[in-house]
Amino acid sequence: MIRRHPHVFSDIEVSNSDDVVTNWDEIKRQEKGKDESDELLLDSVPKGLPALIESRKLQKQAAKVGFDWDAAAPIFVKLQEEIGEFLQEVKYDRTKEMRQELGDILFVLANLARFYDIDAEEALLGANQKFRRRFNYIDETTKRRGLSMSELSLEELDEIWDEAKQLEKEGESYEAR
Repeated sequence: MIRRHPHVFSDIEVSNSDDVVTNWDEIKRQEKGKDESDELLLDSVPKGLPALIESRKLQKQAAKVGFDWDAAAPIFVKLQEEIGEFLQEVKYDRTKEMRQELGDILFVLANLARFYDIDAEEALLGANQKFRRRFNYIDETTKRRGLSMSELSLEELDEIWDEAKQLEKEGESYEAR
């Protein structure tokens, strides 16, 4: 611990957290007996991480050497480009290519989250929870009205979804029981 935190336990000065990480990475390389030139930059990102976390770490490593956008606008342009490529593959019903292009879209979205310092995993979990609450509201509401969801049109289900959204905006609780 002392060896890997010289900014705390010795006379090494750092100006920000990036300096701490840079020092940490260098100390780890020295401990492994590797020369910096022996290791590829992305080798430090462990394999087998959840995909959103791995995306963030890969992009963060690439950013260390300047392979990064300094504004959000080009990220949105890249997102539009990737969506266009996905739609092109959809047009020709090429499943393998659609999967690859969707992966590219998700990678760009992970980069956008990183740019705004948003934890993409946390954001997606929040969206899942919100979807669950709203869908459960539809389920409960249709049952309370003596209906079955499968009997209703998408437009009718969407109206109930909008009720749930409105209740959220008004601060009303409608959690599923």
